[in-house]
Amino acid sequence: MSTNSTATPPPWPTRDQVIAALGTMGDRDDLHPNWGSVLGRLRQDAERHTALRAARELLEHERQALAGERPDAAPVDARPSGSLAVFDAITKVAELEAMALCAYVRCGQAALELAAVGAAPASWSEPLAGERPRVDGDGEPLPPEPGEALGDLRVPEALAGAPGVDLLHVALRQFAALEAARQEWEDAFGCNEWCDDLEAGCGGGPHISEHMIDEAHEIEREMDRAPEYLADYADAAAWTLTHGLRDRLHAPASAQGPRGGES
Repeated sequence: MSTNSTATPPPWPTRDQVIAALGTMGDRDDLHPNWGSVLGRLRQDAERHTALRAARELLEHERQALAGERPDAAPVDARPSGSLAVFDAITKVAELEAMALCAYVRCGQAALELAAVGAAPASWSEPLAGERPRVDGDGEPLPPEPGEALGDLRVPEALAGAPGVDLLHVALRQFAALEAARQEWEDAFGCNEWCDDLEAGCGGGPHISEHMIDEAHEIEREMDRAPEYLADYADAAAWTLTHGLRDRLHAPASAQGPRGGES
């Protein structure tokens, strides 16, 4: 988790702890059976994202060695053509990683919305309301962002002041840093009133002076942390469901197995 959230944030669980909690909670006999299915999907999404993230990092390590970028690698081992092939593999794995993260966070948010109103999933197998991703013009899933609509990242109003949701508030605050970085970039390097006075036009941004290259890179690093903050939020949602909101996932006395047409 990033450290630029609050001075004394709640203890943050590791991904392994989140996955273990989802498994333990999902196996409880007093859990509503359809909630068990949701927690199982969350666990699978978390495990898939974790594995793909690790694979991408390993490939990047190998690419750096083949490109001669790692100081601990012998120069004679560098093979630029090999590094290009690995780079292509990194791109493909990164796409799968992004899809897995999108599924993980959307399932977690949809579960929060349902738990907030004290309801159980109507089906053992069907996606929850808001769980299916929005897509762009090419049919690619769009990562969710903070907002007020169904499917947006938010603490549902019914849970805003509830105990046990502190991690969600912390995770949401991280997204403010992204917006601040975007605005800082635009203010520092975007087009401005001086561009309007150029007869031939400015050619479009960004306009980065040589002495501001390091500052630009620092802002870019913050802007690139969206996947990290999204993963933090997904973990916070899963942890909240298995801890702060666990009493809302209990089965009623009459529950007798999966619902929604499953036997």
